[in-house]
Amino acid sequence: MAKQSAAEAQANPMRNIQRIDKGHHTWRVVMRRMHQHLRQHFTDSVYGGKDLALAAAVAWRDQKEAELSGVDYVIWQREWMRDHNKSGTVGVYRNINTKKRGDRIVQQAQWMAYWKNTNGKRSVRSFNVSKYGEEGAKQLAIQARQDGMADVARQLQSGATTAATTTTTPIPATGESAP
Repeated sequence: MAKQSAAEAQANPMRNIQRIDKGHHTWRVVMRRMHQHLRQHFTDSVYGGKDLALAAAVAWRDQKEAELSGVDYVIWQREWMRDHNKSGTVGVYRNINTKKRGDRIVQQAQWMAYWKNTNGKRSVRSFNVSKYGEEGAKQLAIQARQDGMADVARQLQSGATTAATTTTTPIPATGESAP
C-alpha cells in the first residue's frame, strides 16, 4: 500500500483511529511523533455511547496533531538521521557522476547537499571533488545543507508566527474521564 501524502492523510477523518469491539467497546487512537508513541482509548461506556466516544477520540487526535505537528516536527523530520546514512550528516552524500563525452566515459566524484524547502520541493547543491578536494567538497556540502535548513527554519518560524495570531480554542485532555 502506498504511503499517503500529508494532504490525503488530513482528508481522512478516521486517520489514526481504530474501532475495537473485543472485550470492551472502544475507539483507539494510535499516533507517532518524533519517536514517541501516543495511544489513547475512548470507551463507549465512559463517554456515553459509540458516537460520543468517537467524537472524543477525534478531538484528542486533532489536539495532539496540533500540539506535535508544528515547526519543530517539520524540522525534526528533515533532520532525522536515517540508518543508511554514510556521511554522518543528514542530507549530505557522496555521488559519482558518470557522463559520456564522445567515445569515453568520464566519472566525477562530488559531494551533494539536499534539503526540502517549506513547500516540500527538494533543493540540491553539488561540489566537485576535483575542484575542491575530497574534504573541501564535503565541508562545502555540509555548509550548504546547514544554510539551506537555516533558511527553511526561518521561513517556517515566520509562518508559524503569523499562524499563531489566529485564535483557536484548545480541547482539554480527556483520557478516560467522563466528558
